[in-house]
Amino acid sequence: MRKSIKVGEFEVPKDYFTYDYDRKREVCDNILDNLFIYIDRQLDPEYNRILFLRDVLESSLESNVKMEHYEIAGVILDCIKLLDED
Repeated sequence: MRKSIKVGEFEVPKDYFTYDYDRKREVCDNILDNLFIYIDRQLDPEYNRILFLRDVLESSLESNVKMEHYEIAGVILDCIKLLDED
């Protein structure tokens, strides 16, 4: 049995959904930080990287819900919420 959920290139612990807010935030911060590093290298500076990342995450959320990958969608939704907080 897998002990993690694969979200893109990131491994999220299977027990993520039992975490408190601070632990979930730590996991999502790590995912967002790594995505921003990648985006900074690849995206033309004229684009707003936060809006770009939000669009990518929303698209990924929709796709994962359609494919009924609800665990992955839950992590992505938490990342979107965290992005909106900051």
